[in-house]
Amino acid sequence: MNWQKVADAAWFEIPRIMPFTPVFDLHAILPVMIMFIVTAVETVGDISGVMEGGLGREATDKELSGGVSCDGLGSSFAALFGVLPKTSFSQNVGLVAMTKIVNRFALATGAIFLILWSVS
Repeated sequence: MNWQKVADAAWFEIPRIMPFTPVFDLHAILPVMIMFIVTAVETVGDISGVMEGGLGREATDKELSGGVSCDGLGSSFAALFGVLPKTSFSQNVGLVAMTKIVNRFALATGAIFLILWSVS
């Protein structure tokens, strides 16, 4: 294997939008469609788990549809940068169920720490 491109890469680079030429090939489209469906099902499960474990109630249809819509929008946006569909993180469902912390400030603080650690 030749790792020269990795060695020559810059430490920081701004992602490029559409770093590839779009090609519509059914052999590539079908697996990606399956990935989108699987991530949507995972998102429904994660939202349901957080609502049941953290708030002690079932998720409403509005919450589920909003979560799946946001997941699809985020995955579509990621595709512009050549990234596969993103997924929600199921391990956080267990943390919410265990700690019962469902607080936007706590979640935002954790997100800020993750962003700071990712750039350091």
